[in-house]
Amino acid sequence: MSRLTVVAVMLVVCIGLAWGQYGTLHLPSAVPWQGDDVQILSQVRIFDGDENQTYNVNARGRLGENTEVQLGWFSMSTEGEDPIAGVVRASNLHLLTLTGLWQVQSGDWRLAFRGGGELPIRTPEGINTALVASAPEFRVIPVGSVVLEFGDPDGTTFILEPKGVGFDADMPAVFGGPIIAGSADKLIMPNGFGVVEGFGNLFILGAGVRMNGGRISAFADAAYPLSGENSLDEDTNQVEQALAWGAGLSYLVGGAHDFSVHVGVSNTAGRTPATSTIVAPGDSIGFVGGFDFNW
Repeated sequence: MSRLTVVAVMLVVCIGLAWGQYGTLHLPSAVPWQGDDVQILSQVRIFDGDENQTYNVNARGRLGENTEVQLGWFSMSTEGEDPIAGVVRASNLHLLTLTGLWQVQSGDWRLAFRGGGELPIRTPEGINTALVASAPEFRVIPVGSVVLEFGDPDGTTFILEPKGVGFDADMPAVFGGPIIAGSADKLIMPNGFGVVEGFGNLFILGAGVRMNGGRISAFADAAYPLSGENSLDEDTNQVEQALAWGAGLSYLVGGAHDFSVHVGVSNTAGRTPATSTIVAPGDSIGFVGGFDFNW
């Protein structure tokens, strides 16, 4: 995961019962879901090229008076536009995501803790298409953050989120053919030749603003690593630090299920706590589209 050539898109927040339950493109609100129903969100992010997109489906529900839980699926398929050292890199990533948010302070300012994990499914791969070699990551990616929010929940709100993400620091390269977790025929290259550098433990600080008015909401955010890496240099394929950002609009169509649509732009792989920190190489900008409704 850490070494994947990321290219994808964005989207984010939704609308429904009260504006105060929604954050920005990549930062959550400190107000947990308040309804007895479940919010369903779907999105697609599309970057430069024909083979660079991500998809996300997410369910969000109330777990208690001050707690919510989110369960989702994230899928990414990318391929570099230009070769690096004569080789095109490709990436495949599928994640099952589970996070919870617990609000500990409400009122003029709100404070919440968010935590969970993102579990790689079907073995994620960063692929060297010339050697047919991959750098897979098998373990759960833990995430944890503190969410601080202040301002008018029905007007303009400001959000700060210091967040930690536990990516692998080093991954062995696997040579030859498709990679299947636990397969006996894979060959692990010796250390010093086949070890791929990953992002490592990432600590990133994000800030954002959301402006609500009538049926339309506008939002923007940015985050920068204080330690660890979150992108790849497009010329050298080495890990590096980069500013993650996103902006967009959401429109409440309404109806019995509070249907809303979203559009936006971003340079990150996805909207989940982990993928929202990964910046596409070469400052590639992704275009977003999505919708959500309450069920």
